Amino acid sequence: MALKDLKKFIGESLIIGYNVSFDIDFLNRSLDENSEEHIVNSVKDMMPVAKKANVFLDDYRLETVLDYFKIKNNHPHNSLGDAIATLDLAKRLL
Repeated sequence: MALKDLKKFIGESLIIGYNVSFDIDFLNRSLDENSEEHIVNSVKDMMPVAKKANVFLDDYRLETVLDYFKIKNNHPHNSLGDAIATLDLAKRLL
């Protein structure tokens, strides 16, 4: 089962994402449906970090924030492309 493989892969690692609560909630609902334990890892959401960077943008969609910080996302709306771009954002802001 892919969810078990994902949980094994992340282990106890810190999870970094953008608006990541949406993703964690989605995964935890699927884990509930399969009688599996929730993901309880520490999480660092980059959206509030971007908002605290004294940046006033029209919106805080990942695409907008990446554009402001001049971070290229070679594959927008693709999980790997978004993950790589979010990591680049984390490196810039943390």
